[in-house]
Amino acid sequence: MTVDVIIPANSKDYMSLITTAASIRSLRSSSSNIQFNVIVVEQNKPTSHPLADKVLNYDFDFNYNKVLNLGLKNSSAKYALLCNNDLIYHTGFFEALLQVFRTGYKSLSPTNPLRSLYTHKPIVEGYGVNHDLMGWCIAVERDMIERIGYFDEGVSFWYSDNLYADQLKHHNIKHARVTNSFVFHIGSGSSSLRNLTPEQKAEYTTKQKLIYENARKKYK
Repeated sequence: MTVDVIIPANSKDYMSLITTAASIRSLRSSSSNIQFNVIVVEQNKPTSHPLADKVLNYDFDFNYNKVLNLGLKNSSAKYALLCNNDLIYHTGFFEALLQVFRTGYKSLSPTNPLRSLYTHKPIVEGYGVNHDLMGWCIAVERDMIERIGYFDEGVSFWYSDNLYADQLKHHNIKHARVTNSFVFHIGSGSSSLRNLTPEQKAEYTTKQKLIYENARKKYK
């Protein structure tokens, strides 16, 4: 089985490059049964990612969901992972997701064992960002994401996952966190924000709240 893995990156420094490389290496070592087709969508060009299968560059202003959509539209596998570049994957994490996909779910997230509260339940349904819906790693079935019109690009960065949750609820699509699929979000700091001025960071973070509130109105 082939699974597309879309990883946004803005590799302005050596730390960003080695963080992405370490994450891809971890991904590939997590399974001997899954072929991961890794697509790095890179803002800083020219940048080489030798461990990736494909590198896509873009010239538009940074928009996290637009970057994800670019990767999705340049891939074709039935399942896709939308992932930060600072993740460490536990052995068998995708096989655990796949078992739940086969029960009918179309949108899933793994569990970060260092942050998520323990539960005996195999899955936890919900749309709570950073509780059930982990914006740093979302697994989708392609038919579903195409049906809803891909990820909404109404915000630039912060609240991108909130807007996706609104899309799912609007279309009556359940999301669940799979409690035995383990991915560690090491949180080295977003490569998309590194080296920006305080004013630029505010544009992509706190100032996105009002933009999000307006963008989500279409789903109410």
